[in-house]
Amino acid sequence: MGTTFSVLLPTRNGGKYLNSCIRSILNQQDENVQLIISDNANTDETLAVLDVYRGSPSVRILRTEQVVSVTDNWNIALAAAQGDYVLMMGDDDYLLPGYFNTIRSILSRHASPDCVLYNGYSFVAPASIADNQTSYYSESHFHYGEDFTEEHELTHDECRSVVRDMFSYRVRIPLNMQTTLVRRQATHLVPGGGFSNHHSPITLLLTHYF
Repeated sequence: MGTTFSVLLPTRNGGKYLNSCIRSILNQQDENVQLIISDNANTDETLAVLDVYRGSPSVRILRTEQVVSVTDNWNIALAAAQGDYVLMMGDDDYLLPGYFNTIRSILSRHASPDCVLYNGYSFVAPASIADNQTSYYSESHFHYGEDFTEEHELTHDECRSVVRDMFSYRVRIPLNMQTTLVRRQATHLVPGGGFSNHHSPITLLLTHYF
């Protein structure tokens, strides 16, 4: 068996886009991918969407009967993860075809690093935020600086400089978990072993290196 992945999908009344997100993951047709959906006491069409996938061997559905915080919902999904690497997605996100093949090539080139940062496309659909009727699209979800334009491993000094700049409100790497892949064993380096109210694992991993 090759590298395995756990995709965490916490959701709270995101049924409008949820099925599209799930299909983008399952359509990868990768037998080494586990999808964990954490149903945060949803009251919309989420239940009907999830009913379609109950019994699927690659899908595990968890549910809280009372609404929990966003962070707690993330950690519930993380606690069920069994893959070598963990990816978290929002219920309105979409995984492009060939994602895991591309990621495996990157992991192989860099000897299975603790985390991988990458970019993504951004699209905001009409009415997805309040009553906004316009759409928005960007080729780059995050705008890296000139020092991060090529694929490479962060050196110790680079990690230190990134963390120092965060304290000056200069964010040089994306902190969105949707554009970060984390080695599951590395989450044990994070205080509490997962997500916190103020930090993502990537932030705390860099702080650990600092």
